[in-house]
Amino acid sequence: MAHLAVNACLAPICSMHGLAVTTVEGIGSTKTKLHPVQERLAKAHGSQCGFCTPGIVMSMYALLRSLPGKPTMKDMEVALQGNLCRCTGYRPILEGFKTFTEEWERDRLTNGTNGINGSVQNGNGVCAMGENCCKNKKPGDEEEKEELFSPSEFTPYDKSQEPTFPPELQLNDTYDKEYLQIRGPRATWYRPQTLTQLLELKAKFPEAKLVVGNSEIGVEVKFKKFFYPVLIQPSLIPELTQPRVEENGVWIGGATSLNDMRAILSEQIEKLPSHKSRVYVAIVEMLHWFAGNQIRNVAAIGGNIMTGSPISDMNPILMAARCRLLLESKAEGTREVTMDGSFYTSYRKNIVRPDEVLRAIYIPHTAETQYFKAYKQARRRDDDIAIVNAAFNVTLDIQSDGAVVKDCEFAFGGMAPTTVLAKKTTEQMINKPWNQSLLEDTWRNLMADLPLDHSAPGGMIQYRRSLTLSLFYKFYIAVSVDTQVTPISSRDKSGAQTFHTLPTKSSQYFQVVPSTQAKSDLVGRPIVHASAFKQATGEAIYCDDIPKYQTELYLAFVVSSKPHAKILSVDPSAALAMEGVRGWVDERDVPGQKNYVGGIIHDDVIFARDVVTCVGQPIGGVIAEDQLIAQRAAALVKVTYEELPAIFSIQEAIEHKSFFNLEPSVYGRGNVDEEFLKVDHILEGEVSVGGQEHFYLETNVSVAVPKLEDGCMEIFVSSQHPSEIQEMTAHALGVPSNRIVAKTKRLGGGFGGKELIFSAETMGHHVAQFLKLDYADFARSNLFVTGNLTHYNQVLEHCTLGRCFEQVHESGKYKERRKQCEEFNRVNVELTPQRVGNEYWSICSQDACSKLNERLKPYKEKNPTGKWQDWVKAAFFDRTSLAATGYFKTPDIGYDMKKNEGAIFNYFGYGASVSEVEIDCLTGDHQVRATEIVMDVGESLNPAIDVGQVEGAFMQGYGLYVMEELMFSPSGVLYTRGPGTYKIPGFADIPAEFNVSLLKGAPNPRAVYSSKAVGEPPLLLASSVYFAIRDAIDAYRKQELGREDYYRLDSPATPAKIRLLCEDSITKEFPAPEPGSYKPWNISIQ
Repeated sequence: MAHLAVNACLAPICSMHGLAVTTVEGIGSTKTKLHPVQERLAKAHGSQCGFCTPGIVMSMYALLRSLPGKPTMKDMEVALQGNLCRCTGYRPILEGFKTFTEEWERDRLTNGTNGINGSVQNGNGVCAMGENCCKNKKPGDEEEKEELFSPSEFTPYDKSQEPTFPPELQLNDTYDKEYLQIRGPRATWYRPQTLTQLLELKAKFPEAKLVVGNSEIGVEVKFKKFFYPVLIQPSLIPELTQPRVEENGVWIGGATSLNDMRAILSEQIEKLPSHKSRVYVAIVEMLHWFAGNQIRNVAAIGGNIMTGSPISDMNPILMAARCRLLLESKAEGTREVTMDGSFYTSYRKNIVRPDEVLRAIYIPHTAETQYFKAYKQARRRDDDIAIVNAAFNVTLDIQSDGAVVKDCEFAFGGMAPTTVLAKKTTEQMINKPWNQSLLEDTWRNLMADLPLDHSAPGGMIQYRRSLTLSLFYKFYIAVSVDTQVTPISSRDKSGAQTFHTLPTKSSQYFQVVPSTQAKSDLVGRPIVHASAFKQATGEAIYCDDIPKYQTELYLAFVVSSKPHAKILSVDPSAALAMEGVRGWVDERDVPGQKNYVGGIIHDDVIFARDVVTCVGQPIGGVIAEDQLIAQRAAALVKVTYEELPAIFSIQEAIEHKSFFNLEPSVYGRGNVDEEFLKVDHILEGEVSVGGQEHFYLETNVSVAVPKLEDGCMEIFVSSQHPSEIQEMTAHALGVPSNRIVAKTKRLGGGFGGKELIFSAETMGHHVAQFLKLDYADFARSNLFVTGNLTHYNQVLEHCTLGRCFEQVHESGKYKERRKQCEEFNRVNVELTPQRVGNEYWSICSQDACSKLNERLKPYKEKNPTGKWQDWVKAAFFDRTSLAATGYFKTPDIGYDMKKNEGAIFNYFGYGASVSEVEIDCLTGDHQVRATEIVMDVGESLNPAIDVGQVEGAFMQGYGLYVMEELMFSPSGVLYTRGPGTYKIPGFADIPAEFNVSLLKGAPNPRAVYSSKAVGEPPLLLASSVYFAIRDAIDAYRKQELGREDYYRLDSPATPAKIRLLCEDSITKEFPAPEPGSYKPWNISIQ
């Protein structure tokens, strides 16, 4: 019996026949009892917006149910690969779930620790708290611990209390033996029981699709609008699911899931001599990086082969290993083919006939002197598609004076429309000595074997071509070290290594409330937020969870496919002819000024009128009985255009003098030109920050409920600004605002960011480099202090930037880490101080509460031992109003732009961070080894929330500065839409050591309870990772190239940019083409 986590959005309902489906609502409830997984995630503060929480809960739950004992940290890492979170920064989720693991239990029993943060609470270990260890506390010191949660409060996990598998399914296999045929209005689903039945179906329906995991077909149907009338599920056919072990290899059934294949091959690795299992090791290692665990649980190896993606992670391995495929059809019987250079005929096409099925794959053993490895480079290591991948297979004739190549096969993905073999290269290698000369010859031959046009899909041409050589170099080093047939310097040996997820540890420091504070006073205590338990149980209601109204209709937008064009005609007739379509709306339904909306200035339109100004701009909407009908109908609407010249970048806008007709905002002090005449040096540079998709996990959806009286309407909306939704809706409908009620219960993500300060940091680093100063010393001498004036003439009060800087400098061990960096010349560190402005508006709530408390005061004095209910009841019978409205206006705010005087901000937030990174100069990959943050949040209202906000903001900033890249087509179409192509940081991307301190003793007199807002500001601190990467590149260029020149590195600092800046003999082979000499596949819009 297996418990598997799967993606519900991809699991066909027909495939669930005979299975038991467990959802987050089925394992625990706030109304009955929470499951320990739900409880620990919530109490560890691992849920913020909560939209991702059910999926994370179920991944961990499935892991616990699938193992006989406790999971390891590695098990947990793998289980969570397919989950994403935008809010938490992942650390609290891992801390809560650590308490289920073997390591935590062993640490608790052996060393007397609580297992959290690696800190010792008892025993003889060394405490991570240092001088703040509880052992150093004196009697009378704070009684409460400096911890965000206590594992001792967790309900013990008892596997025997889990729900049993449904007896009717366990005792009866009727459902499993059924030949299933389910007919729908558009498609038919078949589930044959025997190979004969499957072959008969394929003979009858040769174009039918075989579905196992639905990971490819589901995406095609849902997003690419493909239609397959016949679908066949072969997952119960023994010949396609059962392995067969032979003397020289293993047959894997075509419908075997990737995780089942991993288990089969792992067993062989344990049994066989190490030299025989090198292909199996390569497959198992690659499967770790292949998609997420939820996909690997159901996706089949046969589907991966037949789909034929040119960036498949498995196909290069299977082709380099010369695996054989067993094909079978009703008409022709069986035949074997080799996965060689002729197997794939074109993009996603192969030699398998339509009536044939892939029955099994034969994966051979390796010989004693046969060496096999596979590599993959992606934007994100876990759960991402490859940019380039490769597999190398070499057999050597090892002699006393060296080795000669007897046989070899190299396969590459991401270099052509199909996975390709480098046949000319490998032919030239035969009978050649395995030495430096062979390496250089192979590089030259690979360049000829793997050409790539500068207009090729995927872009990054220089980087991809350089990767083919770099990956072979890694293989060359690994084989040379393993065989010792060619000397490799100790310094170069590290080139064979690739990054793997490091063990994590973390600490969180904050001001503990004094022992004199009443237990009922929750201010300053780490309290679980109000919705956490509902989010962990799936009971929290988001817009899409609202039950469907009986008369509900769905609107699907028809959007522009052009960046700038006149609309010549719009024809919705085909859509309106569809059954279930109720109507069409466009700009004629919101005539005149009603069509114009906007946040501050109403300069946008609801529906395009005459002209479209971007790809994706709404033109109209199809209204239908449900979502599927509406979306299918929207695809039938015909729009004709007359294209107009389009402007995509700021540079193009300046060139064409395309500006907003607004008065510019100018902040200035002094005369820049005069000052430049006085200085000794003038530095010039340019840097840009790419855009970032905020990537709210909740889909954009609203529910509008007309009240059929006086134009009233109730709107449930996923928006941080319901009052603006109310105003704009009333404007569009032509009714007073009081007729519209906009409600926001909760949001599935809501986060913004600042990007401007990054430019100032870059300037500072440029100056420090020019002056040959350590940036920390340069920054220290240029920090803001209390009394300084900003460039807009605001006086800084209570400035704690210096304290943040010095504390993170010490706690982050900056000098020690810097010294280590200089010694190893590959691990680098950077310290970044930040100052940002923010406003806090919760004083309105405080104002209202103060009024209510004042009204209740007489009743509390009259009945001091009473309860809240007693005081409220007494006030009610006295007809004392217990409704209050709070109003607040930030004091002393008022800036005159023309005079450049006055205060813009109520107060400022301050913080500093230090990060240590390691880069791979051959691939451009990197790993964050440590990050230390000190953040001034005033006196924290809830340290758990504030620490979580700091970590979440940091990780979103990490994505902004080093990972998340928006890619557009030359015609303005955004390529990177959704998690398949746009990559945000995952669990494996957090710093291996992640420490956060909330600055103590820094009250803010200008906000509620002396606190400060802390949501977006810590995002800026992630630039410390960017500058640490830059520092690592500097070290490489200085040591390897003797260069200390300044270079441009735009954000995000992707692997491609890092690799091309680490110039060597490989990158020099692929110079950048002249602009205008080709049409690029993508453009950068900064």
